[in-house]
Amino acid sequence: MNVLELACGSGQLSFRLSKHTKSWIGTDFSEQMILEARKRGEYENLTFEIADATLLPFADEEFDCVVIASALHIMPRPDQAMKEIYRVLKPNGTLLAPTFLWKEGKQRKIIKRLMSILGFKMYQEWNKEQFEDFIEEYGFSVVEMKFVYGGLAPIGVMIARRSF
Repeated sequence: MNVLELACGSGQLSFRLSKHTKSWIGTDFSEQMILEARKRGEYENLTFEIADATLLPFADEEFDCVVIASALHIMPRPDQAMKEIYRVLKPNGTLLAPTFLWKEGKQRKIIKRLMSILGFKMYQEWNKEQFEDFIEEYGFSVVEMKFVYGGLAPIGVMIARRSF
């Protein structure tokens, strides 16, 4: 597969998963994050680029898979990112979008307050159904949605397919 990762940060997923792909392009809005990822190395099938998820520099239907992990909820315009993901993903391509589902967490008010004090801003707060509706609104069909517990808030691991 040809994979595009949005909001890759310093490449935690990129390095682990890219060895199983034809090509992997890790992107992030932050130049500093891309510099950190590049320090760890680039490979023949793994590269890193600075890119805004809401205005991607890639051709229509270029990728088999798009990964955006734990980022949609911190984007001021996740709707624009979803339009771009749809545009660059091939028909029937896979979207992997794990994200924090804050409305599912039991102690969310305390955790959110602490994160706010530390400068971490969340623009979106979804529960499972709201997140599924959001993804489907942009032309995707949810294939699977599972919860992973144990961190700051439950993570909804979303796998979806782009409609034709």
